[in-house]
Order: sequence, then C-alpha cells, then structure tokens
Amino acid sequence: MINLYLVGNVELGGVDLEDYPDFVDAYIEYAEYDEVEMTVDQLAELNDNSEFVQDCVFEHLF
Repeated sequence: MINLYLVGNVELGGVDLEDYPDFVDAYIEYAEYDEVEMTVDQLAELNDNSEFVQDCVFEHLF
C-alpha cells in the first residue's frame, strides 16, 4: 500500500480543461516515492486512486 504522504514530484498527463471538474482522463505519468522514481506498477496503483489523481490535478491547476 502506498503512503500518499511520501509521493512527490508528480507529473500529470491527460488533463483536459473541458473535462472540468471530473478530469476523468487525467493520470499520473511520473512520480517519486520517498524521492525515488516510482515503477510502472506503483504508478498503476497510484492511478487507481482517482481521488488522489483529481487532487493532484486541482493542486497543479489552482
């Protein structure tokens, strides 16, 4: 299980402003976990958490 407090340097993909406020196509394409690049499997697990992805989008945009 990923501790979301250790996730940083998040880079997003699929952000479409016309999809506001849901941003259902947004995803995390890069992130670090405890300052180490996350693996593809870790990113997949992170992207399964749609609330976290949406929070990242809002943090990035606003």
